[in-house]
Amino acid sequence: PRMTLGKAIDKYIKDNDSVLSPSTINSYRSYRRTRFLGYLDRDLGTINYQRMINEESKKVTAKTVHNAWRLCTAAMHHVGMELPQVNLPRKVKTDRPWLDYEQIQTFTSALRGKPYELGALLALNGLRRSELLHLTADDADTEHGLIFVRGASVVGSNNKLVDKDTNKTHSSTRTVHIVIPRLNELIRGKEGRLITTNPTTLYGLINGLCEKHGLPQVGVHGLRHSYISLCFHLGWNIQTVM
Repeated sequence: PRMTLGKAIDKYIKDNDSVLSPSTINSYRSYRRTRFLGYLDRDLGTINYQRMINEESKKVTAKTVHNAWRLCTAAMHHVGMELPQVNLPRKVKTDRPWLDYEQIQTFTSALRGKPYELGALLALNGLRRSELLHLTADDADTEHGLIFVRGASVVGSNNKLVDKDTNKTHSSTRTVHIVIPRLNELIRGKEGRLITTNPTTLYGLINGLCEKHGLPQVGVHGLRHSYISLCFHLGWNIQTVM
């Protein structure tokens, strides 16, 4: 049946509301509001999709075009349309910045006593943003130096956190060894949710501290990557680190 691109996207999001992550839905709705604006009210069968992609590629990064197009193709498939063949802009692969062991010493010294110290150190101990935002005091065993990752909190509609019982992947539900002694000090005696800082604020504070001290601006996820530096410093083998 005749249907516009915008209506197809709306139908896909609505029909999958109960199975998609709240953060994924939030991203999809953002793309729906901001991408391919000159084509959303056109019938699916009348659009020159290559031209649509070419025009969007002049406005935003290749990664954004790829993500927005992925939503479009999912919506087309959902309503039974044969997917068009198109060429997408080539994405430029960039390396995510991280801290080596010496840089970590500078970072943790400058971080000490800051209101966001706990959130930054949890990321540096290998946790994803969604995982550290979900943690409560009951998820940590400071006596044995363990953190139990059993769920996640993601940003949903209206930028409000939504708690999930599941993690990003099956293997993400795990027990993490605390390798930063300061974490035990910060967690011990706390109650309830450990991190209440807005995730965007936490990202900005970490990067601001890095910039001030001449370090790569790693953000929250770059600290998670830097965890590997600590593991290798402790002499762990690659299988254990993985």
